[in-house]
Amino acid sequence: MAAVSGSSAWAVGYLPAGNDGYSSVIARYSGGTWTRVASLNPGTAGTSLDGVAATSADNAWAVGTVYGAPRAETAILHPEPGQ
Repeated sequence: MAAVSGSSAWAVGYLPAGNDGYSSVIARYSGGTWTRVASLNPGTAGTSLDGVAATSADNAWAVGTVYGAPRAETAILHPEPGQ
């Protein structure tokens, strides 16, 4: 989780998806409410997000892992708060 003020924060993670996969999750806290933000899951077995850094209420970067053949790769996402 990354907070930029008492009323603005970002959180990332993942949920189980299917038998052996993951679905990335991005949420934004603004004005007392958490809202889920669209996130990509490009890997054949999904994507997990493990960290987030934010420089403002509208600018955050999330990192994690894209799972799939032939190997796992690094994920770097820039969530768009309006999506």
